[in-house]
Amino acid sequence: MRENFVKKIVISLLKQHRETFSKEVRNSAAMRKRIENNDPSIEKEIFENAVASIYTAGFSSEKAEKYSKSLIQHFGLDLLKIIRRGEDGLSKEIGMGNRKNKKVIELCKYIVNLRESNPFCSWVRKLHRGERVFNLGPKSDEDLLKGLGYFQHFPVDTLTARFFERVGLLKYAAAKYSVVINPLASDAVKQMREVMMKVYSEAGQITFQIDESEYLMRDNLGLADILVWLHCNENRKYQKDSVCRDKPLCQECQLESFCEYRAHLQRETVSRIANHYPKPSGDITRESLFSKACCVLNESAVLSRE
Repeated sequence: MRENFVKKIVISLLKQHRETFSKEVRNSAAMRKRIENNDPSIEKEIFENAVASIYTAGFSSEKAEKYSKSLIQHFGLDLLKIIRRGEDGLSKEIGMGNRKNKKVIELCKYIVNLRESNPFCSWVRKLHRGERVFNLGPKSDEDLLKGLGYFQHFPVDTLTARFFERVGLLKYAAAKYSVVINPLASDAVKQMREVMMKVYSEAGQITFQIDESEYLMRDNLGLADILVWLHCNENRKYQKDSVCRDKPLCQECQLESFCEYRAHLQRETVSRIANHYPKPSGDITRESLFSKACCVLNESAVLSRE
């Protein structure tokens, strides 16, 4: 079992994405402070983030943000107007499907019925505390709260789960914790979330210093999700941080030296190079050609980073 494997991954991700990560944490923490202070100016931002969380299911974050911004531009915080438009009306004006718009309308109805001065702030605080309030769905709730600065919350999506498998963490968890996840099971996402939280908790002693604030990862696992999401996102807004995308840019990755996926690609490439040569004769063996191929591959990787 590799020692400090998880810690190495988290530290490497932090090194690669420190600037963007710090900015995201700083902005989210500031939003949480405004929510806790019941600041009315944060209401529209909460609503926009909630709508984006609803729209993200099955869509890219970039597309969800586009539609949520469009809804805010059309209606602002006029929730009664949104309710009157109905699912079909929203679909025509915004372009998102009826099922997701139905959820948006349900949220609007819930908020209107709260009859509080700053209902979105109240709703978020109660949602964070685990009270029985309107929810967007397990994944969407966790994603929304994490984005609003409640870093104890840990969502799982397709991209972060793909990274977990690619880099070798799922294989690591299977060996260490005897974990087997059935992808066809109805609770597969829940299982994956539990495994990911257990694994990232191994790096729980890491402390993130953002300005004057310190965040112990053990108590803020959502910060690990932010780092991983930045690394594998496919949102053009974060393009400079997008490395482990659909077609990964392995030469630009700080995890290159201990990533299972990268090692697999290297073995395949080296094998192709070695097999390209004719059958060895005399003192030249296929093993020596294989070693030569490894050297060539490693040298090209170094040059590509310079």
